[in-house]
Amino acid sequence: MRNRALLALVALCAMTAYGCSDTRDSLLAPSGQRKAEIVSIDKGPAIERTVVPIVLRPTPLSQDYSVTQQIGKAGGFITIPEAGFALYIPENALTPPSKRKTVDITVTALRGPNVAYTFEPHGLVFRTPVYAVQDARVTNAHLPDGTLSAARGAYFADDADILPGSGTISEFQQTYLDSKESRYFWVINHFSGYLLATDRSRY
Repeated sequence: MRNRALLALVALCAMTAYGCSDTRDSLLAPSGQRKAEIVSIDKGPAIERTVVPIVLRPTPLSQDYSVTQQIGKAGGFITIPEAGFALYIPENALTPPSKRKTVDITVTALRGPNVAYTFEPHGLVFRTPVYAVQDARVTNAHLPDGTLSAARGAYFADDADILPGSGTISEFQQTYLDSKESRYFWVINHFSGYLLATDRSRY
């Protein structure tokens, strides 16, 4: 299962960089023709509501940025260049309602310094995982030695759980790091709110 996930992420790196015109010129575009170097960051056990520090943006977002796109069984990308973010929905991950061929999916990058997002329709469940992609170059995730911290995606239930610099989460998500291109990928199985939490060793 882990090998399949890593292969899927390698393919995702290629598609994000070269196969999708929506992202080719965005912050998610690669800096060169280098191969991805993807490392799994341990998810750890499911946890009950825990306060964690959030990875921050050096330049806070001045407003919420929302993008809505119709997605069907073929899947697709939703990108928010202002936040350095993309959502990748693989083929057959989504089963549209019987009377419609697509679902209106909305992704919102929350205003302020937090690397945090909400996804709608709330509660939507996927048949196979979808992937959030965060460009670390527009965050403060770099450590003093220039490497990237082991930040991880995490699920939060409500906007009220988010404060400047911290959030109350319900569980961590399986997260991968592509250090070559400074990207984090984390798994999403259902829609709610998700943030990028700093390394667990810091709290």
